[in-house]
Amino acid sequence: MIGKNKNRVKVGVLIFFLILITFIGQGWAIGQVDKNLSKAQTIFYASPLGRGDICSKEHPGSLTSVRDKVRKITPSMNCDIQINLKGGTYLINSAFQLGPEDSGKNGYSVVWQACPGEVPELSGGKVIKGWSLFDKGKNIWKTNVGSSLHFRQLYVNGVRAVRARIPNMECNLDKGPYARIYSWNNIHPVISASLVTNLKNSRKVEFCVNHYWQHFRYRIDSIFIKGDSAKLSFRLPEAGIEHSCIDNNAPFFIENAYELLDKEGEWFLNSENGNLFYIPVKGENMSKVQIIAPALETVMRIDGSSSEKVHHIQFRGITFEHSSWTTPDERGYTAAQAAIGMDIPGMVEVSNANHILFERNIFKHAGGFGLVFSSYSDHNCITGNVITDISANGIVMDPMFSKTKYENVRDSVYSWMVSENGMKTFKASSSYDVIKNNLVEYCGRDYNDAVGIYASFPDHLLIERNEIRNLTYSGISIGWSWRNEITPHRDDEVSHNKIHDVCLTNCDGGAIYILGKVSGNGTRVHHNYTYNVNSPNGWASSWPMAGLYCDGPGSTNVLFDYNVVNNCRAAFQNGTHTNNPNLEFNNNYWQCLKQWSGNGAGDEANTKAKESGNIHVTENNWPEEARTIMTKAGIEAEYQDIVGFKDKNHN
Repeated sequence: MIGKNKNRVKVGVLIFFLILITFIGQGWAIGQVDKNLSKAQTIFYASPLGRGDICSKEHPGSLTSVRDKVRKITPSMNCDIQINLKGGTYLINSAFQLGPEDSGKNGYSVVWQACPGEVPELSGGKVIKGWSLFDKGKNIWKTNVGSSLHFRQLYVNGVRAVRARIPNMECNLDKGPYARIYSWNNIHPVISASLVTNLKNSRKVEFCVNHYWQHFRYRIDSIFIKGDSAKLSFRLPEAGIEHSCIDNNAPFFIENAYELLDKEGEWFLNSENGNLFYIPVKGENMSKVQIIAPALETVMRIDGSSSEKVHHIQFRGITFEHSSWTTPDERGYTAAQAAIGMDIPGMVEVSNANHILFERNIFKHAGGFGLVFSSYSDHNCITGNVITDISANGIVMDPMFSKTKYENVRDSVYSWMVSENGMKTFKASSSYDVIKNNLVEYCGRDYNDAVGIYASFPDHLLIERNEIRNLTYSGISIGWSWRNEITPHRDDEVSHNKIHDVCLTNCDGGAIYILGKVSGNGTRVHHNYTYNVNSPNGWASSWPMAGLYCDGPGSTNVLFDYNVVNNCRAAFQNGTHTNNPNLEFNNNYWQCLKQWSGNGAGDEANTKAKESGNIHVTENNWPEEARTIMTKAGIEAEYQDIVGFKDKNHN
């Protein structure tokens, strides 16, 4: 017995010491928990079918009920507030609104995020049901959506369907093939009569044409056929808006007529009576297929004011999808450049805001812009997101001057420009913002003149470590001035981005395009890797197209250095009219058909940019430094998983 008791004592002592050692070993972690008590999170939950104001994991609320609950406690915040969104589709009936009262307070943030392993989708769409076979021979199906629901996009099982057109779309990248106009008489193009002979109601039909850097959509008013040719007239107001440059061999397609509905995956909406027609793709079962039409211009709006900013709100792991924009139905599409010059809404819009974070979200299926920051926003961060399948621009910073409410600063002749007097008092609306580690792709799906990332007059904007690919026009476009004038655009940095397969349909652009004078210490563009800046199927005209592009009469104060440019129509382009501009192209590596598309404005001898140390590479014999730039460009390791993002539209 005594031996057994001794053994028990030994075992007991051993257990005691093991427990003691365990607690000592865990002391650091416990200390951390104690130390982080001030950073502990207050947690609420929402779900697509949630309701009430309990907002717990077991009894989640709706988006609005959890927002309203959080509003009551933000003034006394002593930790972050976390709102976990359960997976599923949140069908938004009107834009989800956040304002100053939803801001984080006392140095803490309000965090809206996906529950671990779940995918919350905030959708501005409407599910379309009630399909029946309408034309058995052509396999055309029909439903009625009512006369009040208008839309310009349709998504079938998550794939953007094609609005009925001619020629039929065969290439998803550049949306070709296109037809070619025969000639252009002011704004009366002459085309092949075979394309329009069968149209019964031409006034709803759109003539969609590329002119160099622009893409216009005219609503047809009348068609005059003579022999094998047809002359088109257009409706007002777009009939009175001419292209600044005319391409007499411009590529185009014609869209939006029932008579053009002849291919699988095409659709047509009769907006007068609400009849919607669709030809299913092989394998689609119309009794099981999910078809969604966008119904809202903006899915989420975050608005502060000049006197009270909205701030310290974060969004993580959320999908924003299915926004609409139907203005071209009423006045055509005539943006000036980079899809700017019209009041295009963002699927998510942020204004008068600071310290807003979007991280690891998905923005897709937008009928206008994707994500927009405007109206005096600063110190915001857009990082690690996927922006894909966007009708116009992907990310937009500071588009305020193009909005109708800012007409007082518009030029009296060129309404898409800021007036000379207006520029003197104009302030940057985007300051110290960061766009980093994002995948931006497949923008310009409806409007070919759109770009991946656009900023008009940013101040200290940092664009770095992004991958931008598969665009109809430029990758990054910064600046908006055509005069030799001081602008609020200043001190930006564009670095370590990977930009490729852009300018697929439109020219006079590039992977990185800087327009107008940069103030302050200037902008630096460095350590970027750009390649395949061309139009492989020949839809873009022979105008300039380059990896690195400076443009505008007043273009100056930009340094391009240590970039790699490969397989572009030209490595560099300088379109300034400024005498002795402060433009430098130094220590870049290039392998293209030619180094310069143009250096300086025509015969103006003093407009050339300075260049030094640029190295011409042939047969892919890249020096070690160039290979390092190429390897390190693009999205960092922490976010590399998004590079392989596969959307159903582009598999």
